[in-house]
Amino acid sequence: MLAVASHQLSGNLSHQIPEHDSTENTHSILQQWLAFVQAGHYDKLDTLASEDANWWVDGDKSKISLAGDMPYKQRQKMLGDLFAKANTYTTDLLSLTAEGETGVLEVLRKAYGPGDKKYESNAIMRFTVRNGKIVEIREYIDFIALAFYMGLSGIFDVLVHGKP
Repeated sequence: MLAVASHQLSGNLSHQIPEHDSTENTHSILQQWLAFVQAGHYDKLDTLASEDANWWVDGDKSKISLAGDMPYKQRQKMLGDLFAKANTYTTDLLSLTAEGETGVLEVLRKAYGPGDKKYESNAIMRFTVRNGKIVEIREYIDFIALAFYMGLSGIFDVLVHGKP
C-alpha cells in the first residue's frame, strides 16, 4: 500500500511509532523527523536513527566537502549548524511518500539572513527505515544555491567565466 501526505504537520512531536516495519511505521518516522527539523530540535534527530545510520549527500566528495557518506549523527549536527546564523530558517513539506521500509520527503528549505543572504532550494531525501529506526538517508540538494548562500559565488565566477 502506498501512503502519501502533502500537508503541514500539526506540530505534535510525540505521536506513537508502530513497532513493526511497515509503510505506516516509515510514514510516522518521517513525519516525526520532519517535525523535529521544523521545530529546530536537531538534537532529537538522533533518537530516530540506528547507531550506525548513514547519511549520504549527492555530489563529488573530492570537489564538495559536504557530499558523500557521513555518519548520520555527524551530518544531523552539521544540518543544525549550517543555518544557525540565519535570521529565519524553514523547511516546508512538499510531499511525503512511504512504501514499506522506504520513504521519500520532498522539502523546500528557506534561509534568510544574516544581512541580505537568501537561500531557497528544494531537496529530495530518501529514507530507509528498519526495526523502527532510520538506517540510511540519501539526499539530493542544489549545491550551487547553498554555495551562493554561504558566500562562495567567486568559485562559480572562476568556473564559469575563467576569472575571479
